Formats: sequence, C-alpha cells, structure tokens
Amino acid sequence: MFKASPSLALALASLGSFADLVVGNAAAPVDFGALPVAQTSIQQLSIKNSGTAAETIADATILIDFATCLSTDCPVGDAQSFYLPGKGSSCIGQSLAPGASCELAVAFRPRQSRKLLATLVIKGSSQTARATLAGTGQPNDVDCVLDWAERQYASAFSEPLQGVTSLREPFYGRCYLNGALCLGADVFYPPGVATFAPPTLFLATPQGSQRLDWLGTFAKAASCKQ
Repeated sequence: MFKASPSLALALASLGSFADLVVGNAAAPVDFGALPVAQTSIQQLSIKNSGTAAETIADATILIDFATCLSTDCPVGDAQSFYLPGKGSSCIGQSLAPGASCELAVAFRPRQSRKLLATLVIKGSSQTARATLAGTGQPNDVDCVLDWAERQYASAFSEPLQGVTSLREPFYGRCYLNGALCLGADVFYPPGVATFAPPTLFLATPQGSQRLDWLGTFAKAASCKQ
C-alpha cells in the first residue's frame, strides 16, 4: 500500500487551496462622489482574502483607466486624481489568512472638473486584484473666477486652450491666446504640505508671473459660492 511522505501529503493538500483577494464591493466601482477641484476625500477600503490559502499583500498602485464610452459626458482616465496617502497602510506587507481583511486608505483629489476614473491594483504574493475608482470633479472658486473673467474681459480671456485645466503645481487655472497668457491660483499644493496664506490669483506670461490679488477677493467680486 502506497503511503505518501509528509512533504508530499502537504503538497497534495495544498493543491485545493488558493487565495482570493476582494477589494471592497467587487461588484461595483469605489465611488467618491462629487468634489470641488483640489479638495480631498479619503475612503478606507477593505481588502479581504476570500480564499482558502494565506496571501501576502506585496504592493498597491493606481493606474489610468481607459473607459469605453460613446456619450458626450464620458468619464476620463486620470490616475493623478487618486492616490494612496503616504502609502502608510497596514495592508502593505501584511499576510492575510483565509477570511482575514485589512484596510487600505485611498484618496480622491480631482484635478479637473469632470467625471474621472482610475484603477486600483493590489498585488499579492500569488495573484493580483483590481478595483475601479470613480469620482467627479466639480468647479471650484478658480473656475468660477475664470468664468467671470471670460465674461467681463472677453477680448483678453477668450477661447481657453482645450484640455489645459491645470498649470504646473501648485497652480490650477486656464491658458489663453495659444498659451501666451495664463490665469491660475496656488490651490494645488501636495498633500500634507501646510500653507499659511490664502490662495492667490496670478497672471502668467512668457516674461514672468504677476500677483493680482487674493483668490477670495476675486471670488467675492464674481459672486462665487464660498
């Protein structure tokens, strides 16, 4: 009668064991809802091992999501509007036993005012799990002020460059006259960077930049909601 060695028996037993990582509600995207551009919302996502074997969480990354859509209101892939705060998650490097879970912090900070998508990728020791991240950027005070400027000074601020919605950080704004003139405010400082002054509106040209006034001053003149 054949008798398997302990190591062979263990190997045979493991053939029926597998890990199965599930991110949040696997049947639906992780939706952050609507948020003004440059503001931040954070969600704690559950990463669960629904399988029968242990799994180690090796890494987590956010990649661009290329949505297929024929509507005029299609979301766009924007991995930069989603991030992992400090990547200081107890999930990374943690080994999840069958049925165990951990929490992963994911943040949404829209860089443009439209529907945005990205893909969260969780890499385990034996498999990879994905989840769609969704959120909608809404116009902020900068957009309100620039809309007002385009109405008040149409000759100077007409035909903004399409697709140019964010200047080099920390500025967010629009460019005109084929990029020869830009208006923006310093509202896009990196997460965790402390600022001690209110946002300021700047005018930028190839010759340099000029401070105009506090963004709040122009927001008041434009009757923006604050």
